[in-house]
Amino acid sequence: MAENNITEQDFIYLHNYYKHNNNTVTVEVQQRMVEIYERAFKEKISCTPCSFKSKVHNKLNDIYEQYKSDKEQE
Repeated sequence: MAENNITEQDFIYLHNYYKHNNNTVTVEVQQRMVEIYERAFKEKISCTPCSFKSKVHNKLNDIYEQYKSDKEQE
């Protein structure tokens, strides 16, 4: 599991992304999400549009929810 290494800017981006819960994700959004993933997990990843949800989306959602929970407890 990641050490929750996302920035406040990453959190805001993820918050806006998950709040809208889009069914369609643009290439630009996927690229930004991969950048956040790589920073958070400290590993390079390659994914296709088909594998985006399982490789990136779901794992970032876990980090996002943890970060959100931590902020609420402050």
